[in-house]
Amino acid sequence: MALDKTTLKNNLKSGLIQILSNPTIQNNVNTIAEQLAILMSNEIDTYVKTGNATGVDSRGDTHNLNIE
Repeated sequence: MALDKTTLKNNLKSGLIQILSNPTIQNNVNTIAEQLAILMSNEIDTYVKTGNATGVDSRGDTHNLNIE
């Protein structure tokens, strides 16, 4: 199942809330930046590497593509 844009946004939002709610990193900019970069790269990686597509080849045949 494809990860849609709304799911990506919600996952990033909840991950950011979790990062900023952690009192042990409240004033540590480098740690927050590292955790945010990890969160974003993981979620974007999942977003671009999963999905379903239907296409038509040069002969007019329809094909389904599932990326998991």
